[in-house]
Parts: sequence; C-alpha cells; structure tokens
Amino acid sequence: MSKKNKQKFKKQLKAQALSQMTQNLPETKTAQSSDPKPTVQAAHTPAKAKNEPLISEIQNLPQIKADLVKTAIVVGSFAIIIAAVIITDSRYHMLSNFGNLLFRVLHLQ
Repeated sequence: MSKKNKQKFKKQLKAQALSQMTQNLPETKTAQSSDPKPTVQAAHTPAKAKNEPLISEIQNLPQIKADLVKTAIVVGSFAIIIAAVIITDSRYHMLSNFGNLLFRVLHLQ
C-alpha cells in the first residue's frame, strides 16, 4: 500500500470512528429553568464490545510490530556475539589474558 493510500485509509478509519461515536452517543439534555447557569446532565456513553479494538490501537500496530522486530534482531545479535566470545575464549583463553592486561594497565589489585 502506497504512502498516499495509507494516509487516506487512516483518514477513513478516523471518519468512521467519529461517525460511530456520534451515532452511539445519546444527546445531552440541559435543564430549562430560570437559573442563570443551566444544569447539564452527563451523557452516558455505552460500553464498547469486548472484541472491538480501539482505533488508536489499530493505527499503532505496524509501529509496534516494527519495534518488536528491531528488538528481536538486537537481542539475537547480542546472543550470537556472546556465544562467539564464549567459544573463542574456551579455545584461546582470550578473556583471561585481556583481563590480566587490563589489571596491569589500570594498576588494579
């Protein structure tokens, strides 16, 4: 789907959500009296169905999926790097030699 089509699709979703909200909301009633401030009764919004996702959640799903993929790639990369370091250290003892070098250079005891 091209960028223009995605923007049009998002606008259509927003328009549908707004139209559904305006159709489902009962009209607010104001009390007619001689008071200077009319009393406004709160409009009761009907509860949404459990299976009906929110529009904001639908719009954020591609971004969330992309973030999860990036996170999985980073975690997998770290796991591969750590496994490679452990394997090379078991063969060549590079980590202990590097640690000894750091202790000598930094004068740690």
